[in-house]
Amino acid sequence: MGKFCSECGQKQTSGLPGIKDIVHEVLGTLFAYDGKAWRTIRVLIAQPGKLTEEYVAGKRASYVGPFQLFLWLQALAFAAHRALFDNEPGYADRKSLTLLGMGIWFAVILFALNPKRLKNFTHSLLIAAHCWSFLMFWLLLEYSLSIPVSTLLVRSHLMRPSFPVGVFVTLSTMAVLALYLLVAIKRTVNLNWGMAVLQFSVVLGAELAAMVLFQKNL
Repeated sequence: MGKFCSECGQKQTSGLPGIKDIVHEVLGTLFAYDGKAWRTIRVLIAQPGKLTEEYVAGKRASYVGPFQLFLWLQALAFAAHRALFDNEPGYADRKSLTLLGMGIWFAVILFALNPKRLKNFTHSLLIAAHCWSFLMFWLLLEYSLSIPVSTLLVRSHLMRPSFPVGVFVTLSTMAVLALYLLVAIKRTVNLNWGMAVLQFSVVLGAELAAMVLFQKNL
């Protein structure tokens, strides 16, 4: 058997990647822009958890790598944040660090809850990378559409004019991310709905505690 698949040209791999593989993936073609990127975004949005399943199964040639995807979307999201919101210097960077820390904490808690269901901690990091990539994509949409959407809600008498746009972004993001995490946890860890809700509740509590801690220390 050669190093590359004779049918699709993908490099022959098996199992989960090591740290060297992850670093190589992140640094190599970080900002690739082709049909692969659009396919990855489509699956990321429509099928929570599927990208992780595909990656673990070795079906990687058709998608942007999870850590590359996260860094790419994070850069776009926070560029949009800096352009649209007038915050004090360093605010966006502190928020970025907070979200990154919460993503790593999510991976730690998820692996602690499922040491036998997940192959290793890298598996948990992959789940976190895809979930936080979705968060970055949603934030990018929110930052781009929050002003026109909030204006529409005000004119429709569904939101008070005095309601802060930043609070609107935060609350809507938390609601959407909570639903996404629940579905992703159920699929990637292979849980029934009852266990998925239970684990999600534990993860949510740990994330809220971490968010308070990170914000105090940044």
